[in-house]
Amino acid sequence: MSKVLFAGSFDPFTIGHHSVFSRACRLFGEKNVFIGVARNSEKNVCSPERLRWTINPVSPNVVVIPDKTLVADFCVHNGISHLIRSMRNTTDFNYEMELAAWNGKLGIETLFIPCKEGYEKISSSSVRNLAQYGKDVSEYMPEITRTRWFKKPKRIIVTGFIGSGKSSYIDAFFRGKYDCFDMDEIAKKRLDAGLRNDIADGIASGSLDSAKLDAAGQILLEEILAMPKNAVIEASALGTYTRFLLNPLRKLYDDAAIMRVDKFHSDKVRKIDENFKQAVLRIQTKPLVTDFVINDDLQNADEIAELNARAVSLLER
Repeated sequence: MSKVLFAGSFDPFTIGHHSVFSRACRLFGEKNVFIGVARNSEKNVCSPERLRWTINPVSPNVVVIPDKTLVADFCVHNGISHLIRSMRNTTDFNYEMELAAWNGKLGIETLFIPCKEGYEKISSSSVRNLAQYGKDVSEYMPEITRTRWFKKPKRIIVTGFIGSGKSSYIDAFFRGKYDCFDMDEIAKKRLDAGLRNDIADGIASGSLDSAKLDAAGQILLEEILAMPKNAVIEASALGTYTRFLLNPLRKLYDDAAIMRVDKFHSDKVRKIDENFKQAVLRIQTKPLVTDFVINDDLQNADEIAELNARAVSLLER
């Protein structure tokens, strides 16, 4: 199946955009549809990188199109065969047909998905202007993007499967520069020993009590949200990964940059009971939102450093 790109300024990403994206996913498959954030000096207030952060809850396939790069050239370079565009009215038609013709000359065909009925008047600029005057724009934006658009990340959450190298990654790039915290250590201080033992026993036996996990998650959430601005927090083996804990801890996604460590090599030796590790792996699932992925099997040190810099650049100053 071909990869396709839905490109725009998306400041903010509206229900109209979400409608076009959702229908493109039904046609091409979710894995093959990419959202491309392009800077428009006349439209954008937020930086493209921050806009990418606001849209990441919609899809893991959100990319920033570099400045001074034609969208068609970006597509050719990244193996994307078609552009997805939409039209709201006859004014859009004339502009979009001319744009499609030029992109065709550059080797990229355009596929049009018509605007959903009732969304003709919704535009990013109108929604942004209403918001700037304090008007309620909740009906014009998907909830999953609206919360982030009104905020900036306050902290960095480092997630990863058990044994992925989260703590070594934090030691290498953040410790000594930022306030760093470990969710496991927080749990030891804040959670009753009996509750922690019940959770550990439930993991080992495969009979987790979701109510106890939710209660623990709520305590951890309150602790994390009270941490200093720009803190770096290592999620526990359960943390943001365990489906039972997504209810309280999903609020972390609203104002944090989520960095997922798939693999980070280290000479550090950590003794983990293999049976317990396998029990944890059976209940872990990837987080709802991933803003940056770290894997030093696939990335060199400079690439990882660039990802770190991008994450830090988003933080609320």
